[in-house]
Amino acid sequence: MDEFDKIQFTGITPFISRYFTHKFMGVDCLSSAERNIIQGSAEKRRIDFSTGRYCARQALGMLINSKPAIMQGEGREPLWPNGVVGSISHSGKLAGAVAALQSNIMAIGVDIETVGEVKPEIWDLIFK
Repeated sequence: MDEFDKIQFTGITPFISRYFTHKFMGVDCLSSAERNIIQGSAEKRRIDFSTGRYCARQALGMLINSKPAIMQGEGREPLWPNGVVGSISHSGKLAGAVAALQSNIMAIGVDIETVGEVKPEIWDLIFK
């Protein structure tokens, strides 16, 4: 069990599946189609992408009993399976994903930030 599985997310409904980790993955955890998306990318991008997709598949496995490849849309957004909404985020120390059935939750988002690294000038944009 990852130490972040012990975090209590107050207010989160039982309809939301989540997975967070501080162990960053390499491209070996990706499908060949997902590897093609980041081919030629910088090492940091490959690690962040791989770990985010790994977290998303873990969350999906708990939600729909399947861990499909998560492709990328034209705006670089994750393309979730039909009927599923989700979000992926990562920082230098943590990566995670949340997912839910669209029949229960219309949209969902997660953002991971390192405490002290968010500039006060943008707090109003983030903390609303």
